[in-house]
Amino acid sequence: MSEEEQIRQALHSILDDAMQLLEELSDVAFASKVKVEWNSRMRSTAGRAFWPEARVELNPRLISISLVEVRRTLLHELAHLLAYYRCGRRRIAPHGVEWQL
Repeated sequence: MSEEEQIRQALHSILDDAMQLLEELSDVAFASKVKVEWNSRMRSTAGRAFWPEARVELNPRLISISLVEVRRTLLHELAHLLAYYRCGRRRIAPHGVEWQL
């Protein structure tokens, strides 16, 4: 198996694990709406979460840093979506009390 294929499989595993955790912390219906995308236009940002679109964008440069960083950033951005999901439609501080729960 090539190194590229190993990385691809590891990325799928990271995504699957993160989505399973999101299902456990919210519900299957919400988790199934969440989309994760790579955004090659990102320069200085590791990731972004978009609510109410339930979308996460990740910087592909994270892969060259480490798969641990990909996982950490993905979980961080999913935590933003989870905070909004739990609080409904009201505005919340990006790293405020709701996000920390």
